[in-house]
Amino acid sequence: MKTKFLQNRHLFTIGPWLLAILSIIVNPTSGTAQLQTGERDKPLETSDVVAMKHAGIGESVIVAAVKYAPVERLDSSPEALASLRAAGLGDAPISAIVERVQSHQKTTAPPPTVHARTATDVKLFFVEKPTQPFKELGRISVSKYGTLGRSKKREAIDEDLKNQAIGLGGDAVINITEDFASISGVVVRFE
Repeated sequence: MKTKFLQNRHLFTIGPWLLAILSIIVNPTSGTAQLQTGERDKPLETSDVVAMKHAGIGESVIVAAVKYAPVERLDSSPEALASLRAAGLGDAPISAIVERVQSHQKTTAPPPTVHARTATDVKLFFVEKPTQPFKELGRISVSKYGTLGRSKKREAIDEDLKNQAIGLGGDAVINITEDFASISGVVVRFE
């Protein structure tokens, strides 16, 4: 719901956030009640910041609105920042918008890489390669035959590959190849 009002023969459109802030400034009790009755569900948008500036709200109040808005949908693209500057906003509110957007980006960063701690954590890549970046640590090889020339089971060979990878501090074995007597591959550590 937008409200229109006339100031010095100019018609301004005020969004719910500006109304809430104005009502808090004028009457702190009623402004708080208004925020509690649903206005806080509407996100603060970049257009609301411009409307506050055009309505004559001071930059310190605008900065507080940006920093403490419970929900926001702000734009910090170069075009949006240029339009904010063209609307007459100073460095403080523009910086507050950029910081608020960056705080969301930090919280959505991918989790850090968890390295293999036991042989069961090591991954084996026979044909495909891992999608995450890695560093090669070295080449390993495992015999296909055990004591007295008996063939090892595939599970035992894979277990030997994983144990050697752990010994080198690796997370995976890639480029696994097989010849007559052995199976070999490259140990990698994810970055």
